[in-house]
Amino acid sequence: MVIALATALLMLGPMIILQFLKSDLWKLVCISIFTIMLAALVALGTRGRGEAIVMVIAAYSAVLVVFVQGGGGCSQGGSCSGV
Repeated sequence: MVIALATALLMLGPMIILQFLKSDLWKLVCISIFTIMLAALVALGTRGRGEAIVMVIAAYSAVLVVFVQGGGGCSQGGSCSGV
């Protein structure tokens, strides 16, 4: 239960932060920090094998990178109203 909640926070946290960052460098730093935090959580909090841990981290990183490349779901004008 704790791992699931922490993972949810580690997924939503950077997405919220990335909405407000303008610099690509800071976006990369944010993604790196949260990825390292998730790697530590998964490695220390589960009994998963090395390959499984690497797959979890790769999938997590891919989601965050796509989120950044896609503009975070916002239009070019910066509006996130969904209209």
